[in-house]
Amino acid sequence: MGRRFGRVGLALAFFVVLGCLFAQVGWAKTYYVATWGNDPATHVDGVDGTKTNPWKSINYGDAKRILLPGDKVVVAAGHYYAPNTANGWIIGYCSGTPENPITYVAQGRVILDGSVQAGGVPRTVDGTVVLIGHATSGSDNSGRADYIVFDGFEIIGSSRCLDVKQYNNLTYAETGVIVRNCILRDPRNKSGGAGGQMILANGIHDCQFYNNIIAVTDTSLLGTARAFASQNNACRNKFFNNTIYINGPATTVSPLVTNGAFFITDLNKTCVGILDWTKLEWGVNDETGDWTQYAWNVCKTPNDPPAPGDPPGTDYRNVLKNNIIWVKNPLSHGIWNTCNPVIYPEGGYSTRGHDPGLVHSNNVFSPAGVNGVGGLRYLVDFLASAPPSVEHNCPWPEDAYPHFHNFFPSEFETNSLSFVSTNPNSPDFFKLPAGSPAIDAGVDMGLPYYGAAPDLGAVEYIPTTYAASGIKDALGQASGTVVKLSNVVVTVGNGTLLNNVIYVEEETRAAGVAVQSSPMLTQVAEGQRIEVTGTLDKSGPQPIVRALSVKLVGGSGGAFADETPLKPLGTPNKSAAGEVGLDNTGLLVTIWGKVTAVDGSYFCVDDGSGRTDGMGHAGIPVLISEQVTPITTPTESYVAVTGVLGKKDLGGGAVTVIRPRAQADIR
Repeated sequence: MGRRFGRVGLALAFFVVLGCLFAQVGWAKTYYVATWGNDPATHVDGVDGTKTNPWKSINYGDAKRILLPGDKVVVAAGHYYAPNTANGWIIGYCSGTPENPITYVAQGRVILDGSVQAGGVPRTVDGTVVLIGHATSGSDNSGRADYIVFDGFEIIGSSRCLDVKQYNNLTYAETGVIVRNCILRDPRNKSGGAGGQMILANGIHDCQFYNNIIAVTDTSLLGTARAFASQNNACRNKFFNNTIYINGPATTVSPLVTNGAFFITDLNKTCVGILDWTKLEWGVNDETGDWTQYAWNVCKTPNDPPAPGDPPGTDYRNVLKNNIIWVKNPLSHGIWNTCNPVIYPEGGYSTRGHDPGLVHSNNVFSPAGVNGVGGLRYLVDFLASAPPSVEHNCPWPEDAYPHFHNFFPSEFETNSLSFVSTNPNSPDFFKLPAGSPAIDAGVDMGLPYYGAAPDLGAVEYIPTTYAASGIKDALGQASGTVVKLSNVVVTVGNGTLLNNVIYVEEETRAAGVAVQSSPMLTQVAEGQRIEVTGTLDKSGPQPIVRALSVKLVGGSGGAFADETPLKPLGTPNKSAAGEVGLDNTGLLVTIWGKVTAVDGSYFCVDDGSGRTDGMGHAGIPVLISEQVTPITTPTESYVAVTGVLGKKDLGGGAVTVIRPRAQADIR
C-alpha cells in the first residue's frame, strides 16, 4: 500500500481511509511480463515489472503481494512453460473489486504450456497450468484472489488447463472471476494421456466465462477429457458464447462437466455433456454463517427470501447461453446405453435440497453418439426446488432417445441443412445459413454478435471478412461489411464514453473511426495498438464499427507494442470534419474559441468560422452527456477543447460535434 500512498501527499496523511481508497483505485498501474524477463528477489516499484525490465512469471505481482485493485498485468507474446507443480502459476493473494478488478491480458499470442517443461523435458507432476483463487488455508481471508480478469491467453493443459477454486474447503467462495477470449486445449497428464479438465471450477459465484474456445484437438490423447468440470458451485455464474469442441478419440469426453449450482450429476456415472457433482450435507442454513453458503442452501429462486444484505427478488440462478457444444466419440455406458446428456441435473444428494436453478437457452448441442447413435439432450431434475429453465436450444442431430428425463424443447427441428457446415474442421462449423429461423432468435445478452440480434447457437454465418488496408479503406466498404482493422491506435479507451464506444485511428493520422465494443471483449486503453474485427454500420450520422473481436497487438520478437498515445491535432473549426480540406471525422483534435450557447447536454465553441449546432447557435457543439464520468460546462469565456470529431443530429440535422474524454480535455 505504501508505494502509492506517497502519491496522495502528506496533506492527506491523516485521512487514512480516503488515502487507501485513492491508493487502490486512483493510480492503478500497468505491469509487464515477457519470456525474456526476470523475477527479482525483491520488487522495486518503477524498476522491475516495466516494459524495459519485465517480470518473467505471470503471477510474480500476485505472489509478491504487489497488485492492487485496478492494476493490469500485460503479458508479451511468447511461449511460457508452467511450473512443474500441482498448482502451476498461482494467482491467489491479490484481489480486485467489482468496479476495479485486477486484469491479466495477453498482448499478441501468449501460450501458457503445461504439457511439457522448457526444452521439451517431460513433466513429473500432474496438475493445472494456472490456478485462480484461494491458494492458502486458514480461518481468515488471507490468500484470496477475487475479482480477477483473465483475458486472451492460449493454455495447453497439464492434467488441467485452468482452476478457479474456492478457499479453505468451501468456507469462502471464489468470487467475481472473469475468463474471456481464451483458448483452453488438450489437457495432458505426465504419462502423455488425456488429462482431466480444461477448466475446473470449485466453489464459485458471480464468475463469468465468455467467448472462450475449449477444445481437444490432439487425436493422440487417450483418456478422460472434460471441457468444464465444476463442483460445489455457488450461484449467479454465467457461461456465455463459448465454443466447446472435442474431436479426439478419447475414451471419455465431456464437453461441460459442471456441478453444484450449475448442474448436478451422479458421481458413479461418467457421462458426456454438462455434468455436475454436489457435496453432501455441507454449509449452513441460517443467517449466522457465510453469505455464500446461505445462498447456496436457502435461496433457490427469485421468489425465495434473499440472503442477508441482498434485495428481494435477487436471482441466484446460473446461466448457460449461446454456446456451441460438440463432441465426437462419446462413451457408451451399459444400461444407460449412450449416456451423453448436455444438461444432467440429478438431485437427491443434499438433504437441504438443491442448489439454485439453472437457466440454459440459445445453445447448440451436438453429442454425435456412439456409432452415430444420438444420446440424451437434457435430463431435468423434476425433484429440484427450482427446475432448470430450458428454452430456445437446438440439439443436433434431432433424436428421441427414450428416457423419462429427456426434455429438450426447441423452436425448430434440425437437419444437415440447418448449418453451413457440420464438419468441426470447417471455419463455418455450426454457422447458421441465411434464412435460418434461428437467426436473430436469441436473447440479447450484451455480447458481440453479427446481425440485428444474437442468434440461436451463438453465431450465424459471417461473410468473408474484408482485411482493410486502413480505416479509410474500411469506411469505403458497404454498410454491413465485416471489416478487420489491423494495428490501429486507441484514442478513446473503454470506460470513457457511454455504451462501450471507443475510438481508434491509424498511426499516420489518416483516418479514425468509432468502435462499438462490449464488456465481454478485451478492454483497451488510450495508446494501445489493437486489431478490431467488426461489422461496418453506416446507417447513422457517422460510421461505426460494431466489434466482434478486439485483440491487443504485440510487438515483434516477444517485445511489447508501442503504447504511446497519439497527440491531438490542432484544428480550426472551419477544417473540422472535412468541411475544408481532408475529412478528419473520428480523429483526436483540439479546437478553441469562445463559449457560446450552453445546453444541458452540450455547449458550443465558436472561432468565427460560421459553424453552428443546426439550431441557430454559433460554434461546434461540445458533447458533455456521453461520458461515463460527467463533464461540467466551463465557466471561462474562451476555452480549448480536446476530443474526437464526429457527427450528430441535435435536432436540426447532422452537424459536426466534438466528444471530449474527460473534464481535463476542457481548459
